Amino acid sequence: MTTEANPSEWILRPVTPEDAHGLYTLFEAMTQEGKAAFHPHPFDFATARAVARGEQIQGPVWVAVMGDWLGGYGFLAGWKHPWPSLGVNVDPKAQGQGLGTALVRQLLAVAREAGKAGVTLTVYQDNLAAVAVYRAVGFETTRALWVMELDFAERRFHTNVGPQAKEKGDLR
Repeated sequence: MTTEANPSEWILRPVTPEDAHGLYTLFEAMTQEGKAAFHPHPFDFATARAVARGEQIQGPVWVAVMGDWLGGYGFLAGWKHPWPSLGVNVDPKAQGQGLGTALVRQLLAVAREAGKAGVTLTVYQDNLAAVAVYRAVGFETTRALWVMELDFAERRFHTNVGPQAKEKGDLR
């Protein structure tokens, strides 16, 4: 299997049930950082099989294959809506070679041909490679999304119940 592949060597096509093992292999190749940035579903074999059968994502799913290597997949979830949501995942060994851009362009063409009003997506601002791909094909930031956390080991919390706001204390 080569990892220095030209995007023109990849075949982009709709997913088929036979792609379940390739999808699972792709899921297994994901780094922890990749899973933190791309998390539309679990990454187990049952989910790979459901994606391949068209049961997990309600919309078009496309894969990028070269020989027996499934190097990436993308989808348009929420297909019934005028603005479906785009998601793309590329094998770490194939990143940086234009495959993600090719998948995005293909899915945008699918949405345009279906008469969709547009396509939306959510991306973490520190996922610089994905942000660059999305901007290169014309996506613009329309609003920021704050990800907020409450670390129970480090924080105290309060409840506001009527006029007597009670401190619940240390959660450690």
